[in-house]
Amino acid sequence: MDIGQLLKDSKGVRIDKYLPGDSIFVIGERLLHYYYIWEGTVELKSFAGETKKSVNSIKHSGEGLGDFIMFTGERSFFSAVALSNCKILKMSKTDFLVLLERHPELSLRLLYDMSNGLYYKSLMSEIYLKDSTSEKVITILDYLKRNETDQNPYSFQIPLTRREIGNLIGMRVETVIRTIKRLEKQNVLKIIDQKIFY
Repeated sequence: MDIGQLLKDSKGVRIDKYLPGDSIFVIGERLLHYYYIWEGTVELKSFAGETKKSVNSIKHSGEGLGDFIMFTGERSFFSAVALSNCKILKMSKTDFLVLLERHPELSLRLLYDMSNGLYYKSLMSEIYLKDSTSEKVITILDYLKRNETDQNPYSFQIPLTRREIGNLIGMRVETVIRTIKRLEKQNVLKIIDQKIFY
């Protein structure tokens, strides 16, 4: 089932457009809507003070934003910021719950998506415990490539910049660059036109 198309065709849905750097929602906001990325890429991030930033995850077209927080009714502990031009489908929590009642198969899809989110969070905790920078980078590359049909070496172009990889796994960009160069020498990945192929 294509959740996006079902949402787009539903009564009560709104399509909001965002430019890179625009906030979709912010820390402390109560999420009274279901957000779905129709087009674009969104960064979910937390802040500590004015200088420390932690990237919780990067979401792409076809993914929801903050759905588990919407269900709890709690305030968001992260912000959602557009990384590219985005179109976000937005539906009130009330209308979304009605949609779930009418389409029970949507509930299963949502459960699957939220389970993937929990898996991702567990994986990130595991990455932070690893001592080796190479292991950290390989773990995130494996995660990004996990659903690709072609699992051959160098068949997948990593859709993240080195900075985004660093932000995700808690490493400085310089460390990521050095680690990626080392992994290329070990034939774990290839760099073609500044793009990482794994």
